[in-house]
Amino acid sequence: MEDITKQSSFEKQFTLAKSIPMEIKLQKYKMQNPSEENTCALFLAPSPLEKNEQVLIRLTQVSTENGILSPPPIAVYLPGNTTILQLLPGEYEADLTLIRNEAYPGEMTVKKDSQSKTIPAPTIFEKDKVVYYPDKDIIMPSIMTGGAVFTFKVSENDLKSNILFTIFDAGTPKQIEDVGIALQKREVCYNINKNTAAPRFS
Repeated sequence: MEDITKQSSFEKQFTLAKSIPMEIKLQKYKMQNPSEENTCALFLAPSPLEKNEQVLIRLTQVSTENGILSPPPIAVYLPGNTTILQLLPGEYEADLTLIRNEAYPGEMTVKKDSQSKTIPAPTIFEKDKVVYYPDKDIIMPSIMTGGAVFTFKVSENDLKSNILFTIFDAGTPKQIEDVGIALQKREVCYNINKNTAAPRFS
């Protein structure tokens, strides 16, 4: 005979609960020296997003005792637009990615031979060698320049408010080698600056 208790428990665990719409606000802090490892010094005041920037917001439920969100909370924040996410009380893992698009064609293109590095001579009788790169133009119509990764909790009372997320902006990379650093530092920056960056409900 089928265990009705187990079946009822299974159905309750995967119930799709009624979520509450929350308006998402965003601010960013610019990093002072984004290429430095394991540090994240910020400029004192936050800055608004520029019109050619957007933020991909992906939230993953860590706890589902209050139900499962369907579809999962994912949105693209565009400056000047209203962004709404449907949420439930519980704990979430947030993955925010700041994307910068070209303000005009070619703005972020890395020109051929525009960068260089010096290779030390193998002996004192030879000269150092300067190498120029890249060997062709690298076109970057858009690039990921920052964001934040963290976990946070939403209470039933919080659902009556708007939520402010804070992200970090490494800016357009000055060297090709710096591409990707901004993504790697999203969680580091949050942990170092948690008091500033923690989500705020208002």
